[in-house]
Amino acid sequence: TTRMLRRNELVTAFAKRESLPVNDLYAVIKDHPELHAPDGVHFTEKGYAALAAQVLSAIANVLP
Repeated sequence: TTRMLRRNELVTAFAKRESLPVNDLYAVIKDHPELHAPDGVHFTEKGYAALAAQVLSAIANVLP
């Protein structure tokens, strides 16, 4: 949605300015409607797995 995209822009700009890492979960699912549940709010099992993999990757990238 437009509101979500605007929020992402604001957070990304703030994080960049403050040198904070950003884990953009929206990028993982935005072009993959098959990862969304029929209710349009939740995700399928594969969708949650894709999001979890992204979170694990982001954490691994900042750990020593």
